[in-house]
Amino acid sequence: MSLARIVDVPQDVDAHLAELGLDQAILAEALRQANLHWARKTEHHPRLYRYQIMWGETIAALRDLLAPRGWRKCDEGNYELTVNAARDLAIVVASGDDGTANPHRTPSNRSPKGRHTIDAVAANRQADMFAELLPVSPAAEKNLATWVLLHHRGDKKIQAELSRPNEMDDDGMIISWSERLLLRDIPLDGERISITPPHLPDIDFEISRKAS
Repeated sequence: MSLARIVDVPQDVDAHLAELGLDQAILAEALRQANLHWARKTEHHPRLYRYQIMWGETIAALRDLLAPRGWRKCDEGNYELTVNAARDLAIVVASGDDGTANPHRTPSNRSPKGRHTIDAVAANRQADMFAELLPVSPAAEKNLATWVLLHHRGDKKIQAELSRPNEMDDDGMIISWSERLLLRDIPLDGERISITPPHLPDIDFEISRKAS
């Protein structure tokens, strides 16, 4: 298991994200939008959907926000990526455990990941070990450097990091990272949500007495 390079100084995080064509504002906004959907859930929502809200809505918001910058969606094999082909980068979204964004712990995903994630992590590891030997190739999905937007929703804040995994165990859990960019916490309490009612035309009703 290799030691991760942990970047937690805000200006250093911002600089590294800029190299990836990203910034904290966009990543935070995607998580905020997803949290609005999470907060609206009721007991009538399907049980499984409750565990997928943050994941699915973060992916959708991230794609909406990054599309103007040249990022695109890729969902081949139901593996949901947000891809920047020009930079050979891909982002996946995953909920993390309570070690997320903690520089003193090694975080992991909360639920096991499948074959596509295992392949992506293996590709990351190979690139880290043999970067100088690998040919420069077009942005085929297999050759993308995959980063995970790992998030953990607590009672008062969302903790998140954008990190590059390089090892998984046999149970589909990430156990090692090559690099971790720790993002600013997103507070959940005290945020005001402004709801603008739709503009409706004034309608006059003419009421006449029924003749007897």
